[in-house]
Formats: sequence, structure tokens, C-alpha cells
Amino acid sequence: SVEQITNILSCVPPFFEQKAIAVYLDEKCAAIDQIVASKQKQNEQLAEYRQSLITQAVTKGLNPSVPMKDSGIEWIGEIPEEWQILPLKYILKYPLQYGATETGEDYVDGYPRYIRITDIDSNNNLKEENQKYLNFKDASPFILNDGDILFARSGATVGKTFLYLAEYGKAAFAGYLIRASVNTDVAFSKFIYYYTFSYSYDYWKNMIFSQATIQNIGADKYSVIDVPLPPLAEQKAIAAYLDKKCDEIDALSKRNKNIIESLQEYKQSLIYEAVTGKIEL
Repeated sequence: SVEQITNILSCVPPFFEQKAIAVYLDEKCAAIDQIVASKQKQNEQLAEYRQSLITQAVTKGLNPSVPMKDSGIEWIGEIPEEWQILPLKYILKYPLQYGATETGEDYVDGYPRYIRITDIDSNNNLKEENQKYLNFKDASPFILNDGDILFARSGATVGKTFLYLAEYGKAAFAGYLIRASVNTDVAFSKFIYYYTFSYSYDYWKNMIFSQATIQNIGADKYSVIDVPLPPLAEQKAIAAYLDKKCDEIDALSKRNKNIIESLQEYKQSLIYEAVTGKIEL
């Protein structure tokens, strides 16, 4: 309230000292902010490089000297001669499946985790906080298998994907997510998952959005997305290559984020020390 704000107690040095502290903090904070901005810019460039690297690998392969052919798809362009273009539905074991509509309970060990659309963060990873579970009966038709890919169909995360691995433990998925179970005889889940990080996938996704009044992608649209498909062995080689490269990029990005966090904490500490008279200027 106004009364509470006006009754805040403040350290008030002599006026000339206030000015000196402000000048000191202007200089120090500007230097910190410049480094932070530089690290943030580096991370933006790393994210762009990561997406370009993925796009190149999943649409052009790893050998730049192989003969190419027109894919017939504007947002994919040329692909190696031995590759195919197939709608997603033709590389799945089963038709795309919507998740459960039940309400989950606060997570308890021993039950299947209930993965909802809000559990997928901006980096396509599962959030650790606010976990829910589903009882075994309700979860049964929606239990995830190793290598299943979840597509978000609406909301702020629409178009996001998540690759489920058995190591995450037993889990089921909720109704605003769509399950794609890849046919391992023709496709490698990790390769398909990487394709969803490409510029080609983004182009397709934005094209779908431009044709709709709300941002929503249902199973009917996901099932016909065109996917560039190399021979299975090559899919695995590309995925292994991208695992290594993306790990390196992500490590650099994480290091920058840690530096940014440390600098922001240092800035706050510096301001506190200066405005409470704990450092001598």
C-alpha cells in the first residue's frame, strides 16, 4: 500500500555521497550489463547455429558430396538421392493417439507420472516441479513406450515435442498431447525427434498456424507432415552425430547462462553493498 511504501526505512548518506554512489554504480552496472548482453547474444547465436546444424543434417545428410534430388517440398528443398519423403503416418506403428482426459493427483512414488502439456518446457524437456500421477487403471491405455514422441497440440507450447525414454520411469500422457509411436523397422525415433527442431519443421508449423484462427495442431495435421527419411542406418548415424554436436553447443550455452546468473547476483550484491555503506568509494 501507499502507507507501507512511504514507511520503508532507507539508508540516507549525505547528498554528495549519494551522487558518488550513483556514479560508481552507473559505471559498474553498465560494465556488468555489457558482459551479460554479450553472453545473451552468444546464446542466441548458439541457438541459431544449433538449429541450422540440425536442419542441414536431417534434410541433407552428413556427406556433402552425395547426389541430390528435389524433394518436391518447398520447406525441405533438395535431399540426397537415396532418401524418401514420407508422411509421418506411414512411419508409425499405430495411428497417432490423443492422451488421457483425467485429472492427475500430486505425484506419489510407484505410480505412473502424468505428463501434461504444461510439463514440457521451452527447451522440450520435462519440468521437475508440480509433478502429477495417474492411477494404473486410467493410465493403462496411455502408458508410454521407449522412443515414443509426444507432440503438443495447443496452448503456448503447441508444436513442441518430447522424446520419452524408458529411463524416465513409467509415465502416461494427457489429452493435450499426441503420441507418435515410431515403427523401428523403418525409422529411428531420435532422428524424427531431431527433425522437429529443424527450420523445415518450424516453417511447416507456422504455415499451419497461418491457416487457422487459433494455434492448434491436431492429429490430422501431424499425421501428414512430410518427413525426409534416409536409410535406417544413416538415420542412426545422423542422430549420433547430432547428439555429440548438440551436447557441445548446449554445454557452451549452459556455461553462458551460469555466467549470466553469477553476474546478475554480483550486480545485486554490489548495489546492496554500495547503497548500505558497506564498501568505501
